[in-house]
Amino acid sequence: MSFSKAKRRLAVLMIPVAIASAISASTADAKPYDAPWSGSGSGTTTVVNDGSTGPAVFSYSNNGPFTGSWQFKTTATTTGNAKLSWAYSGFHSFFRVRVGLSAFVSDGVTTTTYPLVNAGPVNCCDPPSAGFGYSGTVTIPVAPGNTYGFNLSGSHFDGTRAMRGTLTVDQQNAAPDCSAAAPSISSISLETYPDHQFVPVTINGVTDPDGDPTSLVVTGIRQDEATLAKGSGNTPIDGQGVGTSSAAVRAERVGSANGRVYHLAFKATDGWGASCTGEALVGVPHDDSGAPAIDGGALFDSTV
Repeated sequence: MSFSKAKRRLAVLMIPVAIASAISASTADAKPYDAPWSGSGSGTTTVVNDGSTGPAVFSYSNNGPFTGSWQFKTTATTTGNAKLSWAYSGFHSFFRVRVGLSAFVSDGVTTTTYPLVNAGPVNCCDPPSAGFGYSGTVTIPVAPGNTYGFNLSGSHFDGTRAMRGTLTVDQQNAAPDCSAAAPSISSISLETYPDHQFVPVTINGVTDPDGDPTSLVVTGIRQDEATLAKGSGNTPIDGQGVGTSSAAVRAERVGSANGRVYHLAFKATDGWGASCTGEALVGVPHDDSGAPAIDGGALFDSTV
């Protein structure tokens, strides 16, 4: 049985390709946070975890003055929105207790702050007196080299002179979303693109839930007809652009078959390292009658 006859027999089981198609496939490992984090401030401070192997954790103990301030910070390695989940708990004695927490980002010249907690003063014994616990999330726009993190503060007027606290920080980075991705051209007309020319194709529609910039790379190009199939023009390479941000596919199909379909695999990655993958389909109909190309599957490597 000839290739073209086999393809026509399979075509009854296929779905016509008339519009752009993309399938979100998977997410890769994300880099969840910048590291290392460092901490400093009043009394005794400890970086329990610097963020290299899990959530960053900072603690302090101050048994001296009635006031204290601390800072827990890291340095940004990418451009994006650092979405930080934080939990702050501690004990600042009982009388006239205050607790403060704010996030910040600094480029060395300008510092932007994001107030998070401003509690007290409380005499006794409602929170934050006798112990406190707060949690939440904050999103901080950062660029490479920016310093960002948290400023902590506390005070009291109590004979025990005890202030203790722990801040845990985890970055909740979401992967890009490939589900709405689509090629810039979904159906290539041989009248518009004659003579087996290459047609440029870009993948559009990838979004990021955190608003982070994303980069896209074409990871493979395959097709449902052999690159040197009889009646296709005797052109050995039908796809270009693997490893770059866009592709080009040849405007041709087997004359005796039912159109060609290209499968463009791609991967989109945000600056933190989270990614999604997908596949976009581009059809070359047999003619301009309006009948779509019929997809026979990603059978052949277009670049070989």
